[in-house]
Amino acid sequence: MNTVIRRESLTTWHNRTLAASYANDLASYLRDRPCTVGGNCQGAAIAGELARNLVLKAINVQGFIAMEWIEVPALPLQATLLFGAESKDYNPFLRNIDPWPAWNRLFVNPTCRILPGGHGTYFRPDTISALAGEVRHALALPKAPAVSDRSALAPETVPQTVATRQRITISIKCAELQAGDDVLAVWECDASVLPHLEVIAIAKTSTSGQLLEFRAPAIAGRWTLQLFLTNPLHGPLTWNVDTLREYRITVVDEQDTTA
Repeated sequence: MNTVIRRESLTTWHNRTLAASYANDLASYLRDRPCTVGGNCQGAAIAGELARNLVLKAINVQGFIAMEWIEVPALPLQATLLFGAESKDYNPFLRNIDPWPAWNRLFVNPTCRILPGGHGTYFRPDTISALAGEVRHALALPKAPAVSDRSALAPETVPQTVATRQRITISIKCAELQAGDDVLAVWECDASVLPHLEVIAIAKTSTSGQLLEFRAPAIAGRWTLQLFLTNPLHGPLTWNVDTLREYRITVVDEQDTTA
């Protein structure tokens, strides 16, 4: 995609539009054939959207592989995340970032594997065998169990406009919450491909309802919010409902609201 659209102009909409086109063509070919979907760097973001589309089309997607990219959509799949041992700009562990809280909720049984070398070196004659070995390892992993039939979240009033960094409280109707459940809030901006993620712990379960408290992004703009009911041991629990439900929210600069 970086040869078509300048990176600073790339948005999630571009990735989703291209992935939807790919999915329409591939679905008729794949039919009941199993497949694994993967991508490298910016291609991983497109691959994530492609996998999402194929799962929604009831294609038998066995797993997902992302190399050198952490901003991918939630998927009800076994995911393998690959990074270079010397990839300072892409390997989160070299940037003092702990991606596991998000990964454990975005995917089912995610694994992370480290490749020798740095970004852009993995297809050379001296490194391609290591990459091929990791792809074979990912293909050999068992398919994730089916998404559960748990009751999805039922948010009541979701604000249409919020201030940057504002604390937000959303009431949800009765849901079959269990010990260990939580909610992953995924914010995506119209002008970027970099999402804002926040894990919202469910302190106590209640049959009468629940309050979700979280924070708006720090950047003003038009955002899309998705709420995924998750469990860190099982990933997204009600993905089929959650991935199709979006809330459009305008985030305004905090100074504008106090002027």
